[in-house]
Amino acid sequence: MSRVLLVAEATARSVGEFRRRWVRTLHRRYLGRYRQALGEAARRLAAAHEVTVLAGRETLDPEGLPASAARRFYEDELLRNDPEALAFLTRELMAEWWPPRDEPGLTFDGVWLPDLMPVTKGILLRLDVVEYLGIVLRALDEVKPGGVVLLTGASIVERVARALAVERGIPVRVARRSPAAATLAAAGRGLRRREERRALAAHVNHRRALVSTPSAPILFSVSHARHFMVVDPLVRALTARGRQSVVLVATSENHAMRAPLRHAVEDGAAGGHLMDHLPRAEARRLVRELRPVSRRLLARLRYRQAGGPLAGIVAPYARDAVTWSLATARLYLAAAFRALDAHRPAAVVITSDRRMSERSLALAARRRGIPSLLFYGGALLGRDRTNLFDVGDRVLVLGEHARQGLIEQGIEARRLMAVGDPRSNAAR
Repeated sequence: MSRVLLVAEATARSVGEFRRRWVRTLHRRYLGRYRQALGEAARRLAAAHEVTVLAGRETLDPEGLPASAARRFYEDELLRNDPEALAFLTRELMAEWWPPRDEPGLTFDGVWLPDLMPVTKGILLRLDVVEYLGIVLRALDEVKPGGVVLLTGASIVERVARALAVERGIPVRVARRSPAAATLAAAGRGLRRREERRALAAHVNHRRALVSTPSAPILFSVSHARHFMVVDPLVRALTARGRQSVVLVATSENHAMRAPLRHAVEDGAAGGHLMDHLPRAEARRLVRELRPVSRRLLARLRYRQAGGPLAGIVAPYARDAVTWSLATARLYLAAAFRALDAHRPAAVVITSDRRMSERSLALAARRRGIPSLLFYGGALLGRDRTNLFDVGDRVLVLGEHARQGLIEQGIEARRLMAVGDPRSNAAR
């Protein structure tokens, strides 16, 4: 009896919760039919093969599976992945998207645009593709199947399984064609592109407002509402000591940051948006000027077929990066230089090194000779560190344990400083 690996979707809800009621209704119907189809395929295969089912818990009905079928859940397998190896692979895949640093068109004021997006694009590629690569590779190594069966073949993880099986010479077939699964996969790709387009359009069409320019302030960059938990106490402490501060948020699209920004202004800071410093006409001009560069990079991607056996899966992420993310990075960088020139801060404080807004300000500050500080607000370090800690002249962490953990992970000790919780009276 030969072994067969039956690969299903990771989860039908991988794109997140659905706000619209009709979408939730469709999802429930789709999920019910998907579970039924998975059970039927497993029972057919179990009649003649030793079956291992690789699926998400949400897509699998235990009662519908034959008792002889082994089960591997993505939720469990994810914890068995080697984070360092997959992080290295993600960086290698993304490095193939870009030409050498000395190629013209990507460096502005001494800053290479791809340096603004290694974390944001890396997290997306890692979660969507590379984590499943590690899971499927391990399943192939441990199960050693004589064949791989894809339930519908439409999801990303099933496409990853196909690519790896073909590379190893393992026969692959699809159990059943599903227009619904294909539509769901296409909708996910379309929504990702739509999000990129809308983000760029929001920066171009942002309603600019005048931001006051106090003398030699401390400039804070905030990209998420929760980061105000770190910024607010510092703003109040600076105000109490007669020091000026400016708080710039990354985007006006995140409504959750409106109230915290207003409170920061009430506490004594000047506040606004980073894009307030880049006129709309200038933003449009920069986007137009970058289009020939994007077209050249797209032609290069088509020629190189970056990604090896995963080329067809990784290609859409690369295309989105050079088409939309590159233009967004250009706007952030231009706005960052204008903000620094307008405010002439004594120092720049960023609360994350993941987002383009903060990376652009930190890298622009480095070019302007302005000290920058990365205040990492997490008191715990995860087993899989996504922050690079490669920007900021100094890095503040909460607690000596966090500092020692980063030193063990290769961050230079001279750049690291440990403080107490900024929300405590002792830290003020």
